[in-house]
Amino acid sequence: MEYLDLSSCPVTPAILESFVPHPVLRSLGLSHIGSLPLGEVAKFVMTTALNVEVLTLVNTSPELAIHISPRQVPLSLHTLLIRPLATAPFHFSLTGTSAPKPPPTRLRVVELTVGVLNALGAGGDAWKIVRSKGGRGWYVDTASGWENGQLRRDLPANHPMRVELERLAASNGNVSSGVGWHARKMEVLSGQGMLGREDGLYGAVSFAYQG
Repeated sequence: MEYLDLSSCPVTPAILESFVPHPVLRSLGLSHIGSLPLGEVAKFVMTTALNVEVLTLVNTSPELAIHISPRQVPLSLHTLLIRPLATAPFHFSLTGTSAPKPPPTRLRVVELTVGVLNALGAGGDAWKIVRSKGGRGWYVDTASGWENGQLRRDLPANHPMRVELERLAASNGNVSSGVGWHARKMEVLSGQGMLGREDGLYGAVSFAYQG
């Protein structure tokens, strides 16, 4: 399973701990779960879904409650999520022959509320804000991208993929309706699981609105 959306479900840390490993999961929706701590989200990705690249956290986690402490939100996001999941460990070599280790996970895109994105300002390092044509927005590592079947975390500033991501960030939402991540919605019914009758695509309005 590469795509899972548990947004608005009553997910707790205990429920996350009960999951078996999902090594091929690439896109994970955990939006609208206000009481789920950000540290528990990071722990789940680190231990159960290392290859998740896209994570949605719209209106999730008390640490991202912008109305409580807007100045604390950027620090919490980077300290509890970005740094442990998407930052390479410190590397030092006297000989210069040993290659640095990559970040522990593949996380490179986080969907957040407009308020949280505004609090992030210009972002940090290679992490920039990309907004959709509508109200959705993502915090994106512009230095990460797939090349020749490998996920690179060190794209140079002049790399075409990084240049395009930087351009999208600078566009501030003045983009086509096809720009964005995590476009599917899964229908889950009590006792019946995930229904397979529909593909779940939003189509043309995938990124026209938030939620």
